Amino acid sequence: MVTVSQVAQASEAELLCLTYQIFIDHIEEARNNPEKREYHLTKARETIKVLVNGLNFKDEIAHTIFNIYVYVQKLMLKEESWDEACKIMAHLQETYRMAGESIPKQQQTLQNSQQIYAGGTYGTSGLTEVIMNNDNRGFQA
Repeated sequence: MVTVSQVAQASEAELLCLTYQIFIDHIEEARNNPEKREYHLTKARETIKVLVNGLNFKDEIAHTIFNIYVYVQKLMLKEESWDEACKIMAHLQETYRMAGESIPKQQQTLQNSQQIYAGGTYGTSGLTEVIMNNDNRGFQA
């Protein structure tokens, strides 16, 4: 599960990796929750659309990645192919993670956003996100 703190403090490469994780999470939910299968498959397809919209087709590799996304969408048509779809997306996720580590640490993508700290608490609900005295909210025009 992707959290608000992960998104708010992510670089561009980390956001891309989180998007791949969202796809994988929706496929897993579709597999584990038959009553909401179509909902999660629709969300997985929407996630692929987001990834496609982020491609820069001026770069030659974008066309190859686009073809991979088309193939993954075809794999989503049959439940027995979902594992392969997740493996492909996990491989792309790992590739971008490694590429993101090889370049100097970039600034987080969202500027002028609150710092959110996440951690375990003693509560029954598990993970709680806390905002520490920070008036830095929202987007600046």
